[in-house]
Amino acid sequence: MKTELKGRLRVPLSEINISEPKYLIDNGTLKDAISVMEEFNIGSIIVMSEKVELKGIFTERDILNKVIGKDVDLDSPICLYMTPHPKTLQKEHTVLEAMELMHTKNFRHIPIVDEEKRPIGIISIKDVMNFIYDMAID
Repeated sequence: MKTELKGRLRVPLSEINISEPKYLIDNGTLKDAISVMEEFNIGSIIVMSEKVELKGIFTERDILNKVIGKDVDLDSPICLYMTPHPKTLQKEHTVLEAMELMHTKNFRHIPIVDEEKRPIGIISIKDVMNFIYDMAID
């Protein structure tokens, strides 16, 4: 059973429904990031340079650990609060590899990048759970 499950989780990320990322340019503010996350009801936002290079990721965990209960100016640059240079995956990686990275590093969101390291998607723990649920009911 364990081997069968591992086999079913070796599906490339390109073949599953992953979240479309929302972006913020690195000169945006903390307020901008939180507003986008609230507007789209999402748990993370990708921070990019104007050249479309991945600079970081800002997540709900960053809000809890770095913002709430702190004396924070919401007009501060997002780059002060994001996680810089996040671990990434490519669409050729598998669901199992995403799960392993989430498990070992305690991540809930991982940017998916192309060959030039430009963000093209984001996989969340919710995406993984939806995939497993869909697999279970088939």
